Amino acid sequence: MIAEPTEFGDRVRASFDPRYFGLLALATVIPAASPQVQASALAAVLDLLTREADPRQTILFGPVLPVVRGAADQAVLQVEQSLLERAVLDIHHPPRRWATLHTLRAAGSSLATEQIAAGISGDDPDALENLQDFELLKTDGLRKIIEGEANTCAELAAEAVAIGPSFGGGGRAAGRLVAANLHAPEHASWSPLHGLLATPQATSESKSLALTILLTQWDLVPENERSDLRELYRSSDGLAADPGLSRPEPYEALTMAIGYVLGEVTEAELRRSILTWLPGDTIRRHAAATLLDRLSGGLSVDLREMLCADPDVVIRAAAAPGLLEVASDDPRLSEAMNIAIDGPGCSVALAVAQRLAARTVFSSDLAAQAIARLQSHESARVRKLAYRARARADLESSK
Repeated sequence: MIAEPTEFGDRVRASFDPRYFGLLALATVIPAASPQVQASALAAVLDLLTREADPRQTILFGPVLPVVRGAADQAVLQVEQSLLERAVLDIHHPPRRWATLHTLRAAGSSLATEQIAAGISGDDPDALENLQDFELLKTDGLRKIIEGEANTCAELAAEAVAIGPSFGGGGRAAGRLVAANLHAPEHASWSPLHGLLATPQATSESKSLALTILLTQWDLVPENERSDLRELYRSSDGLAADPGLSRPEPYEALTMAIGYVLGEVTEAELRRSILTWLPGDTIRRHAAATLLDRLSGGLSVDLREMLCADPDVVIRAAAAPGLLEVASDDPRLSEAMNIAIDGPGCSVALAVAQRLAARTVFSSDLAAQAIARLQSHESARVRKLAYRARARADLESSK
């Protein structure tokens, strides 16, 4: 259907583009195929892109990335390098082109690695703008990113004061500035971020990614920056923001978590907010799960158990990975994890597997137990991530 849509169209009078939805369907099943079948499917998909000359290829490319990500690394490497090169170079939408290159690089493609390196060394603005791994950059490249994102943050703050909040963008700039600052502390520029965070007219959307990265990379935040953030938190009403078109609870959860690690919010206050949100609607309960997940286990196991048993799968998927962060061998954690990942569907198991695959060190034995259980999960995608997590953990333990 993807390679020859006209044949499908002759049999079915579709009111949709069969290639687009065919790709979406392929992305869901490709993890379960053998590496040989995956390589064949990838070749057909990439060949489709090289043959698409009209503007619709930009639309078609949306579901191609999930197809590539769903394939095993060895399947990606089996695809003819010349086909990979033609397909990638024919993608005229920079964000999608560079996203593809980074996906292929993660799978071990030397071609993608060379293309990314060439873009960076040639100061390609699109290469820097869409960079996903700052480890690839030398100091000069990071300095350019810091300067560019710092200017954007300053402009966002000034515009919010002058004309009010603007919606639909800006969060990426602050997030990338934080990430680049942490990777190149000798060239860090924190003041523009502080200006944005201290501007109550700026939207929560423009600040959320920055706060999320600060929380997840807190160990890398310099002590002087922690001190500056503490003073900023005190003087800006807890990093107040305009909720814009969003509900306020998700951003409140982030600011409370930041306040907690800064010592400005007590555990009792944190617990009170969580208990206030728990009886609420899905968004409030998700905020409670997010708040618990950002912390390393200072709150009771009971609250985590409660959220892992929530009737809404979105809440369970947000709460279950947080069990891995608790520094305790309490058997209730293991029981809650098993019930969560063995439940109907694969959303919760996938969320846990993604957390495991992204980390190598956890604070209890629960991670090893979860990996073993997920390796026999009914979802091929979950199993793939579980085996990847096992390989990373084994590599780390052998050092």
